[in-house]
Amino acid sequence: MLGLLTSGHFAHPSKTYWLYDEVRSKAVHGDEPPEVSEREVNSLAWDVRVALNEYLHLARAEGFTRRKHVRDALDGDERRAEIIAALLDDDPTNWRSYVEFLKD
Repeated sequence: MLGLLTSGHFAHPSKTYWLYDEVRSKAVHGDEPPEVSEREVNSLAWDVRVALNEYLHLARAEGFTRRKHVRDALDGDERRAEIIAALLDDDPTNWRSYVEFLKD
């Protein structure tokens, strides 16, 4: 959503979600994490930098002074429902539990 609001670009979150879900979960529970290539690590690091810049750009452009203002702008965007529906159409098994509470 940040990308849509700042540049009109939407980066599909599948890889980021997988890294978050699988790697973080295993690390937190003391399991052996899956193999992650240097390329994937560098790509994630770049995506994080882009997201931070988008966040700051949106906050500055809209005069937001609190995180809640940014969240409200993301949640209130008319394209949000379309993105949720597209994620569910693309891969309902992996996305349903994550986006189900976002539909309201």
